[in-house]
Amino acid sequence: MGIPTTPDRLPASAPPGAASAVKPPHVSWKALAPIAVAIIVALIPAPEGLAPHAWYFFAIFAGVIVGLMLEPLPGGAIGLIGVSVSFSAQALARRREFGVLRHIGMTRRQIATMLGMEGALLSALGVAFGVAAGWAISLILVNVINRQSFHWSMETDLPLSALAVLSGFIVVASAVTAVVSARAAMREEVVRAVREDW
Repeated sequence: MGIPTTPDRLPASAPPGAASAVKPPHVSWKALAPIAVAIIVALIPAPEGLAPHAWYFFAIFAGVIVGLMLEPLPGGAIGLIGVSVSFSAQALARRREFGVLRHIGMTRRQIATMLGMEGALLSALGVAFGVAAGWAISLILVNVINRQSFHWSMETDLPLSALAVLSGFIVVASAVTAVVSARAAMREEVVRAVREDW
């Protein structure tokens, strides 16, 4: 009676060459390309008149765009990664501001709450713009372009409940991401954070 084998489970008496059937896990080039693009763009000197942190934001934006084109992960995950990295870069650029706020009496919890509210507000504005733009583009595609170019159309439906749930999730995830991403900047000592202003 033979022993059934799978690529990840070989019998003890299997010949040495049979182990080559098991492929080790590898990282896809699609997953590395967005990171490589962001790093390469960030290493390029910023154009004259542009602040370094603004150039880093552009590098993050370029990496996110490449990730959305190649899709090594679902688009939502790539978007949240981009939000997380952006908030991290923003928090690092605002270290002195956080140091001054803590120097005048704000606690880390209050700063984290402020950052969470900023993240929620920014993501809510982005969600509102995205839903409005998507709805307008879909109306143009269905009612104008399809009828003129392909001579057919379809009924449009706005799934309000699904959009509300998804929008709420995005806003909450962005707020949490903003707080978690800024923890490293908030750990810095007050005097060290504001020393460049003295």
